[in-house]
Parts: sequence; structure tokens; C-alpha cells
Amino acid sequence: MFFRQFYLESLGHASYLVGDEATGKALVLDPRRDVDVYFEAAQSQGMRICYVIDTHGHNDYLSGISELVARAPVQALGLTGAPLGYDHKSLGDGAHIEVGDVCFEVLHTPGHTPEHVSLLVYDRTAGDEPALMLSGGALLVGDLARPDLLGGPTEAKDAARIFCHTIQEKILWNLPDFLEVWPTHVKGSLCGG
Repeated sequence: MFFRQFYLESLGHASYLVGDEATGKALVLDPRRDVDVYFEAAQSQGMRICYVIDTHGHNDYLSGISELVARAPVQALGLTGAPLGYDHKSLGDGAHIEVGDVCFEVLHTPGHTPEHVSLLVYDRTAGDEPALMLSGGALLVGDLARPDLLGGPTEAKDAARIFCHTIQEKILWNLPDFLEVWPTHVKGSLCGG
């Protein structure tokens, strides 16, 4: 499995390129506006980007998802029913994206935003357990993302309640303790807690 994080310090933003080295197919998660870095990294590894997904609607930076799709035959992905504003293949909670021996499992993880998804990443050459989690804004380093960015006090309270359920039921009680977590919002992000 190929895995690379792209860190944009000025925005406290991390994005990811993950792929299967045998097939040369890859996925980009939460791309920043300047997408050249993903194409260059994929090309240097003999890979091509087949899929792109945003974990949620980003209000703190401009996503590069539309640019990736416009520049290459890349399939945009998104949660079924999410008002994303661009053409995408809809995926439900628990759906799988196959990229050779790498599998991405979609987890609907609402709280930071209603349409938020995280991806469990499996490397089938290494076993049946997930290798890592791309958490977007669900889990941060030592923190959770803010549930209070959309709407007023009532909406923030509802989002916080949903977020607690997500963290307990979807993440903490159901995933292995050893699981590596790679967030989108990192030090310097306005979306931190």
C-alpha cells in the first residue's frame, strides 16, 4: 500500500494519496485547491488517481475535488443524499471502494457536519484488520472538530449530541485500539475544538 500525507501549514490542512502499488490505482482524500501535487506524487510512484472524496463540505479552504475531476478521468465520490454541489458516485454507510489490494470502507461519521464521512483503509496484503483511518474532521490529534460551525445554538447542541453518538458508537467502541488515525484538520485549523 502506498500512503502519503500532504500538509498545508498555512491552513492547518492535511490531505492524502493512498493507493495500491500493484495495480497503480489511487484515491485522494480532502484535496486542497492546488492539485498538481497529487498528480506529481502519483506519477512519481507509477500510479494514477482513480477516485477523489471530500470527507465533508469544507468552509475553511477551497477543495480541489472539481479540479481533479476536470483534469483527469477521476471519479468523485460522496455520501448518498449529501448536498455536495457536484456530480459524484453516491456511497452509503458501510460501502467499499476497491483499489486493488487496498479497500476503503465508508463510515458515515456526522457531527462536525451532517454529511461527514471517514474512511477505514484496509491493506489486504497485511491482514484483515484496518490499517488506518482517514478521519477528516471526526477525530483530530488530541481533539475533536467543532460541531458548532453550522447554524445557531440549537443546531450546535443537536450536532454535538450526534457527534457524541458518532464517536462512541462508530469509532471508539467498534474500532481496534491500535488503529492509526490521520485527520484532515491539524494544528492551525479553524475547525479544531
